[in-house]
Amino acid sequence: NINMINLYLFFFFCLSFSVIVDPGGNLLGLKEFFFFLTFISGLVLVKRIPSVIMVIYIFIGLLFPVYGLLLGCIVGEYFSIEYGMMYLKAFLFISLILVSFEYGMSIGRIFSITSLLIIPITLILWCLVGEFSEMASKAYPRDIVVISRRSFGPLLIDPCIFYKTSPLLLFGLSYLCSKKQNILTGVLLVAGFLAMFVSGTRANLFSVVLLYIYFFWVRLKKHAGLKRLFIIGIFLFGILLLPYLMNEVFFNDNEPSLDTKTQLIDSYIQYWNNNTLLFLFGSGLGSGIPTDVRGIEYLLEPTYFELIRFWGVILAPVTFSFLLFVPFFFFYMSHKSSAFVNGKYLFVAYLLYVFIEIPSNPLLMSSTGMIVYVVALSSSFQIYQNKSKLKYSSIYD
Repeated sequence: NINMINLYLFFFFCLSFSVIVDPGGNLLGLKEFFFFLTFISGLVLVKRIPSVIMVIYIFIGLLFPVYGLLLGCIVGEYFSIEYGMMYLKAFLFISLILVSFEYGMSIGRIFSITSLLIIPITLILWCLVGEFSEMASKAYPRDIVVISRRSFGPLLIDPCIFYKTSPLLLFGLSYLCSKKQNILTGVLLVAGFLAMFVSGTRANLFSVVLLYIYFFWVRLKKHAGLKRLFIIGIFLFGILLLPYLMNEVFFNDNEPSLDTKTQLIDSYIQYWNNNTLLFLFGSGLGSGIPTDVRGIEYLLEPTYFELIRFWGVILAPVTFSFLLFVPFFFFYMSHKSSAFVNGKYLFVAYLLYVFIEIPSNPLLMSSTGMIVYVVALSSSFQIYQNKSKLKYSSIYD
């Protein structure tokens, strides 16, 4: 049985590696293969599936995607069966929750450590761009890596290497922050910040800064004097620099990426003004939307607007709750336990991922997003199952 568990965890590592390194399946094409092996090996280990896990899977793994696809077929709003099946295939990855709920902490740790591979990949590509930029572009298709340049006020990042799964690095960095620090973790944390910085995205930069501030604050909790100095520093930063950063970095009207997202949101509003029923009930998975920026589009960055577009404003909150808030519920129900302390890094990373990375990136309704959901739900459920009121000692204490 121990050998079978190790085999299952090995297959999950291979799946994590495939999803993180090759999200589009262009380089290795092994994602579906390792998903199948992970599911089958996990199924051998399962003795009983808790009713709450089964209910969650039935709703979000079966009913919602099947209903969404049927709705898309019936409404026929620029419907594409190819995109519809792509979404259905992504939701198929949620079935892993049926075999992962007992090993949430293990797969969370495996996933987080594997995400650290994004650091060398990003920084090596960053070094190659220039004389070898053509080679780098050929080796990594555009749907995996985007090489560009970004300007935020006087700050110029050239080149920018945006690896499509770079937001997942939050899990690895959060894991490192939660451990005792040494030279290796220090180097990785600095390199991880650099990798997020050169990605050139506001969400990556903002989330990693908040992550580091949070863990630095946690480590100061027993040092009242240093804590006061830290609060004063953050306060001064807010007064002196935050207004400038908000105007020049986060809400600069002349920044192309922000301008594109603003135009896309205008397209949603215009689309729903002309189709009130579709705003209420949705146009289904596989449906398209006309945009002024890109013509007919089937996958757009504002993820939460996409939930409304697919399922309508009536059902979108239910979908949102199942896809995002259920893990938070299990985390909250066990937040005073020693089990929660051991997995709090996953909670922190998932919190930043949900509220900073997902809103402006198509990181939810894909195989990558569903694997993250499985990791978060499995780990939070195992913590909830194993919670205890034992005293503990950690950086969170």
